[in-house]
Amino acid sequence: MYWHAKPSAAISPAVWRRSVSGTLLLLPALLLGGCAAPSGDDAGKRANTSGLRSLRENALQTAWSGRSYHALIEAFGSPSVVMSLPNYRSAKASIVVYGAVDKATNCIDSFTVISKEREGEVVADYFCR
Repeated sequence: MYWHAKPSAAISPAVWRRSVSGTLLLLPALLLGGCAAPSGDDAGKRANTSGLRSLRENALQTAWSGRSYHALIEAFGSPSVVMSLPNYRSAKASIVVYGAVDKATNCIDSFTVISKEREGEVVADYFCR
């Protein structure tokens, strides 16, 4: 064996050898397991969902950019999570997250909401995550 690490005084040499040899035996399996190719069905579903997600993101971006936060709440209901964004374009900003609303894309809908002086809270951005 070409292992040059010395065992700790607290661990017996026999236990040390077993743990090192076990680790060396598992390492190739772990490395190769991460490279496994997805099955054809999974890859096709992901590609189809990816296109649908992109379409949804573009559509909701166009539909909601510049609209009021109040209108967003009327349409989607109360968000599951609201997080504040510090130092966002020198305006008060939040990320508003809803659960997976669209079953076809499994998008976790999230919006950036900023406070504007005259308009109040306005949707600035939409993201499908």
